[in-house]
Amino acid sequence: MKKPKGLGRGLDALIPPADLQEEGSPFLCPIEDIDPHPDQPRRRFDPESLQEMVRTIQQRGILSPVILRPMGRRFQLISGERRLRAAKLAGLERIPAIVRHLSDREAMEVALIENLQREDLTPLEEARAYQKLLTLHGLTQEALAERLGKDRSTISNALRLLKLSPQAQAALEEGAISAGHARCLLSVPQELHERLIEKIVSKRLSVRETERLVQNLSSRPSRRFSPPKVSPHLEEIRNRLRSALSTQVHILEGKRKGKIVIEYYNPEDLERILRRILDPQDRSIPF
Repeated sequence: MKKPKGLGRGLDALIPPADLQEEGSPFLCPIEDIDPHPDQPRRRFDPESLQEMVRTIQQRGILSPVILRPMGRRFQLISGERRLRAAKLAGLERIPAIVRHLSDREAMEVALIENLQREDLTPLEEARAYQKLLTLHGLTQEALAERLGKDRSTISNALRLLKLSPQAQAALEEGAISAGHARCLLSVPQELHERLIEKIVSKRLSVRETERLVQNLSSRPSRRFSPPKVSPHLEEIRNRLRSALSTQVHILEGKRKGKIVIEYYNPEDLERILRRILDPQDRSIPF
C-alpha cells in the first residue's frame, strides 16, 4: 500500500512560503517565522496588561489575526505586536495571520494608524506616531488631523511633548508623571525639569498644583535659572554634544582643566549614549 502524499512531512510542508501566501487569506503562521517591524510605534508593553491578554488567549484563543507582509521566506509584523508577544508567553507556536503586500511606506503607515486607532499608546508613543506620519507624507497638522478624524489641537498638544527634556520624557513613559504634568514642564527651561519632577513625585502634586508651581518659577527673574556661563567656544562644543547625544551635557571650565558631564536617566539611556559615542554612524538608535 502506497503512503499517502504529504503525510510525514509536517505542517510546515503544507504552508506556502511567505512570498506565495495569498493576500487577505487567513492562515496559521509559525511564530518563529515572524520578524518585528523596525518602526513599531509602541515601545512599552505593560506586563500586567500583557498577562491579562495571555490568560484571555489561553481561555478563548486569538480572536483577531495579526497583519503581516511577506519578506522573502519570512514575514514582517505590521500590526498586532501585543497579540504576538502574548501568544509567545502563552506557549503558542502558531498565530492566526493575514498577509498584505505592502511597500515600506505603506507598511509604516498601516502600523502607525492601526496603533493610533486603538488609542492605547502612551502619550509619547502617540506623539512619535503623529510625527512620523507628518514626515512620511509631508502633511500639515491640519491635513493630518482631517485624515485621522481628530482635532488639530489633539495632534498639536501631543507633538509638544516631544520638546520635553530626556528626563521628563523618561518620567512620562514610566508613568511617574502624567501628560498634564508634562505639559506644565514645557513652560520652564529644561534644566529645571529633573528638580520639578522630583517635587511632583515626592509631594504627589496634582496638575493644578504643578501649574501654580511653574507659574511661581516663571515669575522669578530669569537670571536665577540661567545655566553656568562658559566661553562661546565651549558653549558651541556643549551644544554640539547635546545634539549628538540627545541628552544634557555640561562643561565645567577650570583654570587649567575642566570636566564634561553627560547625563543619563536610566540604564537603557546610558547604553544608548554609550553606543552613540562608540559608533556615531549608527542611526538605528532612537533619539
